[in-house]
Amino acid sequence: VERPDPLEPLNRKVYAFNETVDQYVIAPPARVYRDVVPAMVRLGVSNFFNNLRDAWSAVNLVLQGRPGDGAHDLMRFTTNTVLGFGGVLDWASEMGLEPHY
Repeated sequence: VERPDPLEPLNRKVYAFNETVDQYVIAPPARVYRDVVPAMVRLGVSNFFNNLRDAWSAVNLVLQGRPGDGAHDLMRFTTNTVLGFGGVLDWASEMGLEPHY
């Protein structure tokens, strides 16, 4: 039994809008960033945002009732914040402290 999606026309319009925005607004600066910014700097930026993600992950894990994993990710966050210049360098991974995403 086939049940068509009643929201399909709206979904198609939203998808088309998102594709257009991506093509003309999001993708061009992303390509410039990729082509102009050196890989080492891009890695540092990525590490910085992953460090913020580790902080949120620690809170989330504790709220899930996993305090040990939360403490582990808090240790990752603290290590990278202190030793990694605010998270730009990922010393925690070098020390074997893998994240719990």
